[in-house]
Amino acid sequence: MENKLKYRKETKTETISEPVDILLDEALAEIDKFPTVDEDEGGWLEFIFGDSDVQLIRLTNDLWYVDIPVVENGKLLRSLSAESATEKVKESLEKFAQGQDPTTLFDDLQVIYHTQTDDKEIIPRDQRSFAIRDEYMKDTTCDCGSTNFDAERASKEMIMLKCSRCQKQYSLEVGISEEKDNVEPVITLLPIE
Repeated sequence: MENKLKYRKETKTETISEPVDILLDEALAEIDKFPTVDEDEGGWLEFIFGDSDVQLIRLTNDLWYVDIPVVENGKLLRSLSAESATEKVKESLEKFAQGQDPTTLFDDLQVIYHTQTDDKEIIPRDQRSFAIRDEYMKDTTCDCGSTNFDAERASKEMIMLKCSRCQKQYSLEVGISEEKDNVEPVITLLPIE
């Protein structure tokens, strides 16, 4: 019997906002045909199995940005990310569909952000990837005065942003500051000339 997953996706031609069932062979075909960020800015895939999910952005034909939200007791603790080749993504998806913990499937996973969870509610799947980044960026302002940014691309340590008002591009470098008993994101917004 073939395992079923659920998935969601967004491309410029199709949006599936509520999770729907997908067979494993269909999921693998979806990976093969999914566009790169150059072909479809803002396009993403998300595969869900039980309470776990893996979010994907195709950077190039053979390179994916992988984001794995880590949720415990209904709280988003952190997000783990890596860049991975297409074959590795497909192999990992097969194991994920068999119930393997997604945090064990990819090499070089890095913590993108971490937050105190005392008063945090679970963040809906369609808002997780950049929700905590937005919390820490709330006082960040573009040269034109706008505080609204659209995500352009992502890589291991950098997210490309575009100001919603003037379209100026920025790189958002995300690092981690580890102090005694506290891990906080360090976010730097740099204009791209």
